[in-house]
Amino acid sequence: MYSGHFGVALAGAGVARRLPLALLITATFASDIVEGVIAAFNVADPTRVYSHSLPASVGAGVVLALGWLLW
Repeated sequence: MYSGHFGVALAGAGVARRLPLALLITATFASDIVEGVIAAFNVADPTRVYSHSLPASVGAGVVLALGWLLW
């Protein structure tokens, strides 16, 4: 699973060379990071809808994009 995440980040780095690889790796692991935060707060999410659904992925992407633009 982790090699798939890194593969997508490396493919993105080949397409968008001005984006740092660290940002792309964070973006590809965003759903897993959100899942870890949810688990740390003991929130029950058996279907992983809070971390791996399409709206959650889009939201994480928007947050990362806004952070990149502000930085």
